[in-house]
Amino acid sequence: MTHTWMIHRGALGDSILLWPLLRALSRDSRVTLAAAPSHASLAARFLGVAPTSCDSRPLTLLHAPEAPDPEAPILGVDRVLSFVARAGHDAQWSRNAARLFPGAAIETINHPLDRVRALELARAHTDPIPFAPAHHNPDAPIVLHVGAGSPDKRWPLDRFIALAAALPCCSLLAGEVEHDRFTPDERRRFLDAHGRFLDSLDALADALLAARLVVACDSGPAHLAAALGTPTLTLFGPTDPSRWAPLGENARVLATPRPARIDTLSLDAVRTAAEQALAISSPARCPASQPRGTSDEACS
Repeated sequence: MTHTWMIHRGALGDSILLWPLLRALSRDSRVTLAAAPSHASLAARFLGVAPTSCDSRPLTLLHAPEAPDPEAPILGVDRVLSFVARAGHDAQWSRNAARLFPGAAIETINHPLDRVRALELARAHTDPIPFAPAHHNPDAPIVLHVGAGSPDKRWPLDRFIALAAALPCCSLLAGEVEHDRFTPDERRRFLDAHGRFLDSLDALADALLAARLVVACDSGPAHLAAALGTPTLTLFGPTDPSRWAPLGENARVLATPRPARIDTLSLDAVRTAAEQALAISSPARCPASQPRGTSDEACS
């Protein structure tokens, strides 16, 4: 069996877009993913690839203007796919990579990695990952993830809180980025609405797997939920869903008519789209005695 290394440095959503390619490569090759440690570990958990950090000592030599011969070259690698070389620097990066991976075929890819490019690279290998049975459970929570990588892609927090009150069995989640970016008032309102901050991607994956629906902005958590097979509704404002929508058979989007401020998506529009997604994925609801807008602990 051949051995392929993939080297990627980027945001969580970009990393998840590579999962179809990683799956395609894994059919007939042993695959090592060099990425941010948490991204590589997540791919190892769900795809079975070997993880390593893209910032480990040998790999830092790849970016040197003129790297010396490595003291310990990485042997036994047949192919290296790089998503970290920059336009205009590919030749030097490839020379450095040839020293670090002697005998391997070196391929650098610096095109924007949107969903179209990701599918092309994966040769349309988009089989769903069968890890998400929770949406068949009527008592599973609806997860509302309030975060996004940039503020202009984040639907207003007040509307997420109102949506949690309008839908049954909701769990409000956010990550470490939101914990750091929220103002004190936003943090107070989020916690008052029984919101939870998650401190790892493994905790995020567990929460997404346990959901019967995930509503999120154009973000890494939306891409992860869709890749895991959980029914997902992703909200788009300034970005184009035809390029950036998550990949997955249970992925749906709600977008403004044209690129616009995401706060032009009304609460009623998002609630209606979420209810439609619930009806398609799992028509059952939480017990009638369950108060609306309660946390996932109350629905367990």
